[in-house]
Amino acid sequence: MQWTDPIVLRIHKPANISSFDVIKRLKKLLPKEVKKIGYFGTLDPFAEGLLLVALNQANRLTQFVHQDLPKTYRAVGVLGCETKTQDLTDTVIQKDDSDYFKNVISCFTLDFFNQRLKSFKGSYLQAPPIYSAAKFEGKKLCDWARNDGVEIKKDEVERYIYELSCKFLKFPELTFEVVCSSGTYIRTLFVDMANTIGTVGVLKNLLRTKIGSIENSQECTVESFTSSSHNYVVSLKDLLPYPVISFDEKQIMDFIHGKKWTIENVDTSSRGIYWVANKEGKLLGLASQTNNISKVLVGLH
Repeated sequence: MQWTDPIVLRIHKPANISSFDVIKRLKKLLPKEVKKIGYFGTLDPFAEGLLLVALNQANRLTQFVHQDLPKTYRAVGVLGCETKTQDLTDTVIQKDDSDYFKNVISCFTLDFFNQRLKSFKGSYLQAPPIYSAAKFEGKKLCDWARNDGVEIKKDEVERYIYELSCKFLKFPELTFEVVCSSGTYIRTLFVDMANTIGTVGVLKNLLRTKIGSIENSQECTVESFTSSSHNYVVSLKDLLPYPVISFDEKQIMDFIHGKKWTIENVDTSSRGIYWVANKEGKLLGLASQTNNISKVLVGLH
């Protein structure tokens, strides 16, 4: 591996710092050969867990990571409390002191929650929270709210919940795991979960454990990173497990120059997307084939 190559690193982001702070710290530790650094999917400052950092041309893969890789979280929510930020970084503005909460919801079992929350699986409409990194007119919603006192409500967007299960109940705290599409706000999901049983809720803890098949490692911190830390490096083929097709020199030149081409036996299970590699196995980028015609999606050269 050379530090000028397209590289993806897995970093464990601790709680109480922003994803951008992680990037700033890591940038100081990376070799000077690294020309560009970004990340696939932000984590809220109070959250911790897996942050995938893209170096050099790997930043061109952002769309495919967001589009094709579900994200897995483990979270703890508190029933009966409400804050503007939907987590406990803000002041509690409402507590549910109703008899229904004290005498009925408090008696719900873990099995009851799992049965009741089955309705969330599948397509799920969710509006970004007012305090979030979602943008309006080029500025984050949280900046509109905190700096300008303007609470902007955006339209609901379709997300997808692949799996949702409650793991532990110690009333009023509920521990759950969710596998969901990119862009899903877990604190908003928990608020919706609380609403569906007749109360309010806030998120207490959030841990991102996986993106696609890439797992979080608490050992992969910025503080312990060095340029020889190869356990941080994520294989592009493992990250995006599309089929790999080796090209000869002529095909590679067509790919590099953006020409269209035809190729047989393309696996269509991944929407016809595949990795292009040279004979030595080095990945050159992504292509897609539709109606027997292939074209360049992303070049990594």
